Amino acid sequence: MPALQRQFMLHQAANQPRRQAPPGAAPPWLHGQLNSRPLPVCRRPLHCLAALEGGKQPGSSAPDPNAAASVSTFNPKPWQLMGRVLSSERVALQYDEQLNLGLVRSAAARASGLDYDEFEARLQNLLTLLPVLQQRLLRIQPKLLAALVADPDLMAARLIELRLLLPGADIAAIVGQRPSLLLAGEWERVAAAVTHLLQRYSEAETAFLVSSEPLLLAEDVEEVLAELGRLLPSQDAVAALLSKPSLASSVSRLSHLSLW
Repeated sequence: MPALQRQFMLHQAANQPRRQAPPGAAPPWLHGQLNSRPLPVCRRPLHCLAALEGGKQPGSSAPDPNAAASVSTFNPKPWQLMGRVLSSERVALQYDEQLNLGLVRSAAARASGLDYDEFEARLQNLLTLLPVLQQRLLRIQPKLLAALVADPDLMAARLIELRLLLPGADIAAIVGQRPSLLLAGEWERVAAAVTHLLQRYSEAETAFLVSSEPLLLAEDVEEVLAELGRLLPSQDAVAALLSKPSLASSVSRLSHLSLW
């Protein structure tokens, strides 16, 4: 090629406007490498889902500042994939509660000696009388539940009598915290305990005490006050128990652990 012609072609190429790539586009020399590069494989679906929602490619190490807040606040607990809207922890907890509740009922039915259907019918009658027990079934020992279910009519009669003895008390709270008060062994102490409490406290104060600490209906009140006076010599035992009824439980536990 003559030198003059080559010089003319170089001058024409230099004066021709260059094509500029759109913003964000890769340079031409990189196209081959990008097309030959394999796509990253995501082995953690929830992590990748969070990354994609935040604008970050799975497997990339460069963080996206705009997506940092989205990724950091992503919470996979509300499980919304496949139409589920409950967290997996909550589903497992509910499943465990139902399983344990079934085990308690089954054990109580065997302890009662009743047919399971008959046991369930009586249990429903008991729960109608005392709805508060529905939330406490998992805490009740099967033998205690079997004894409560054995005679629903007797339980109803004792509930009425308890209301007559303690007209201002929260009977549901009392029986819910200590259902054994309705059974033989503790029921016989209730009337005497109410009498002793009324000798020390007003009717309203007695109702407050037994609603807060039903143990006072099953323990000797005078013994509780005497032990409380020994433990708190600088305080009035009667006033201390009224200000904090849970002291009765502490005194009862200490008396059972006492070595003297």
